[in-house]
Amino acid sequence: MPLRPQVKAFIAALAAIAAACFFAGAIQWHPRDLVHFLCYLALAMVASTLKITLPGIDGTMSVNFLFILLGVMEMSFAETVVIGAASVVVQSVWKRSKSIQPVQFLFNMSQLTVATAAAFIVYHAGVRSVFARKSAAGCNGRVCHLFFL
Repeated sequence: MPLRPQVKAFIAALAAIAAACFFAGAIQWHPRDLVHFLCYLALAMVASTLKITLPGIDGTMSVNFLFILLGVMEMSFAETVVIGAASVVVQSVWKRSKSIQPVQFLFNMSQLTVATAAAFIVYHAGVRSVFARKSAAGCNGRVCHLFFL
């Protein structure tokens, strides 16, 4: 089924924003603790293989959001974006019932990258002063923010 021009424009805009997020992360790449990052990355990729089927919805949801939220709290911007992107790659290829189209992969990668970047920016722009850094209220606020994006 061919995509309508509005859909193509939306996906192109989202991909451009995601590319800007990757570029911003690449120019400020400085892992604070490489072992910590690699452990989170590995756990996020394993979590991406765990898919939850939601009733009434034609698709699945991954539990990788937990590691993205932990990345927002404890990692740099670049590390958090890489964790999200690696999660999308694993989620897109792991035990799929049907093959993913390139435009679907582009959309999935772009939307999760932009959502991850937005969660990181909102959290570090001052929301963390409202929601104490590692409190339950702060975690609930970030979960709600990521969910609504």
